[in-house]
Amino acid sequence: MVLLFHADISWMKGGYFGVSIFFTLSGFLITSLLVNEVDGTGRVAARTFYARRLRRLLPASLVCIAAVCILGAFHVWKGIDHLRRDSLGALFQVANWVQLFAGESYTDLQSKQAGLISPLAHYWSLAIEEQFYWIWPFAFWGLFRIARRTGRSLLSVITGLTVVFAIAAPIISLIWGTDATYWASPARAAEILLGATLAIAVHTGRVRPR
Repeated sequence: MVLLFHADISWMKGGYFGVSIFFTLSGFLITSLLVNEVDGTGRVAARTFYARRLRRLLPASLVCIAAVCILGAFHVWKGIDHLRRDSLGALFQVANWVQLFAGESYTDLQSKQAGLISPLAHYWSLAIEEQFYWIWPFAFWGLFRIARRTGRSLLSVITGLTVVFAIAAPIISLIWGTDATYWASPARAAEILLGATLAIAVHTGRVRPR
């Protein structure tokens, strides 16, 4: 969906929705792993979790950044500004915030000259994913403990958190504009947390896997 959308295929208008699905699937997968681990061992092994994520994401990510930098040294990316800035943003997993604070609009990527903006522009969504990965194991463990102490279900606690961030997204849009709604991690958190909510619902039998 995303690739066809960016290729300007006239009948494929679902690129934005495709990104949302990507976030939701990720939240579902990661939370499924965490809840199974807590059920099996009674704890979250953060070191093992981060090691798995690094092995899965870091090699390809670093190769891509290195290739872009090498090609940049040979002036392949003519007409592209801020390549060093974008490379650092991608490397340190904050590409979405770099784009936002630089005052860049995501709608610029829909222009016919999208290839001249940055060869690393796609790292914005990966940055949101990686920020979620850094925070979520600890947040999940904290929410699990809160649910256990208060006698509430983990599903209700995470559903409540999802609702809070779902309400926050349009508020962010009203205050800081649509670009903040697209780039800022808190504005996209509800999409990821929806997947987390579904993972708990499936795990507890409230929703059938199909």
